[in-house]
Amino acid sequence: MDKCSAALGKQVFGPLSVDVGRREVLLADELIRLTRTQFDILAALAQRGSRVTSRQELLDTVWGPSWAGCADVVDMHIGHCEGSWETILPGPCLC
Repeated sequence: MDKCSAALGKQVFGPLSVDVGRREVLLADELIRLTRTQFDILAALAQRGSRVTSRQELLDTVWGPSWAGCADVVDMHIGHCEGSWETILPGPCLC
């Protein structure tokens, strides 16, 4: 079980809710389809609330501390997430 799944909980940010236990994201009560990695990134960020999260923290949480790939993978996935999230979230993305 990864660290995201270990802390089973629901985080709510206005109309957006991230339910780690059910692996669901709802926007205005509408289910949002995300890939496994998109969900894991969003869950890791949601669990930290408004705290700034480093690239290394995301790598450790989503891919595991023993992951030996390039750290730029975080940037790549965030870029893909931004493209997906722009279609469902109103306003500019402040990522």
